[in-house]
Amino acid sequence: MIVDDDFLICEELQGIVTDLEYEVAGVADSGQAAVEMALEVKPDIILMDIVMNNGMDGIEAAGKIMESIGCAVIFVTGYGDDNQIIERAKQVEPHGILLKPFTPFEVKAEIEIGLHKKQVEKRLKDAYEGVLTDLKQRTSELESANRKLGTLINTPTDSMLLLGLDGTVLAANPVAAKRLGFKVDELVGKCAFDLLTKKLTKTRKAHVARVIKTKKPVRFIDNREKTIFDHSIYPIFDNDRNVIQLAVFAKDVTKEVESRKELEEGKRELESKTDLLEQANMALKIMLQKSSENRVDIKEEILLLLKNRISPYVSKLKKYELDQKARGCVEVIESNIEDIVAPFSQNLDFAYVNLSPKEIQIANHIKQNKSTKEIAKILNLAKGTVDVHRNNIREKLDLKNKSISLKTYLLSLR
Repeated sequence: MIVDDDFLICEELQGIVTDLEYEVAGVADSGQAAVEMALEVKPDIILMDIVMNNGMDGIEAAGKIMESIGCAVIFVTGYGDDNQIIERAKQVEPHGILLKPFTPFEVKAEIEIGLHKKQVEKRLKDAYEGVLTDLKQRTSELESANRKLGTLINTPTDSMLLLGLDGTVLAANPVAAKRLGFKVDELVGKCAFDLLTKKLTKTRKAHVARVIKTKKPVRFIDNREKTIFDHSIYPIFDNDRNVIQLAVFAKDVTKEVESRKELEEGKRELESKTDLLEQANMALKIMLQKSSENRVDIKEEILLLLKNRISPYVSKLKKYELDQKARGCVEVIESNIEDIVAPFSQNLDFAYVNLSPKEIQIANHIKQNKSTKEIAKILNLAKGTVDVHRNNIREKLDLKNKSISLKTYLLSLR
């Protein structure tokens, strides 16, 4: 686009531009007309005269156009020696200045340089916008990460501290601050060693020195008054793997330690009771051997003994995580109970007491007229497994190869 109030200059420029194989988007003879035309045709570059007699000059018109559509502007002027005009022109940051009189080569050079500057500006603008968008996204991600980190730090019930190598508290969570008798902002900046007793300070400094020297974390337990803490100190490295900071974690394990002690005491007590149970089992076996003529009476005594002397300890044993010896005792007890019950199996109310627990379950369902498929579904077993148990039941009840209904036979037992 060409703007000049001199018709001959416009004609000359139009001819040169056309010879250079550029398309002339329009020609205007005043600043106001240039603004209106530029907003309509949106040219890539404008050859703009500075001094025009029809109101708005080229500098003012260029400023409005560049603000609106951002095209390149090359000032065309015969006032190259007028410093005041040149200084005003520089304020709108034109893409070139073409002095009158000019040659076609000078026009070509200014147009190409102006277009190149505009392309560079566009790339810079696009790059800036891309960087700005990326910066906003990264800032948002960083803020989100900081919120998550804050949640992770403040949520645990463990003490968490970030220390300098001299023990200065750089960061802390509320749990750590509260245990040391401060608010978080009050604790930051203090030396952690100054907040401990001389004995604890000595051991802490020794652990810190070890972490710095070995570049490996350490873990230790210590007592503070009536509280027991499980401590861990982790090294934090720079890019050269030098230890620059320390992460300290402290967990209150007082209840865990006390529970562990109670469990150990309970195990020792159970071991003592187990010895008594073994003796009781031996006595029961002897009693059983001597009671062939008084089985009914002995049965009542044995069942009473099982109920009052053995069953409570078996139940109590099952509540604890037993060591190998204790588990062996439980197995002995269960074995002896089976030996005790076996001689009375034919006289007990439940005549098929010699069946396994699972077989007894299946036998009860058979008595209730349940099919194999229904039993499998109720007990969460495979149908084939139920069939195997049915065959075992028939064999134990001496019904194998006999054309007797298992349900009928079971119902006849009392």
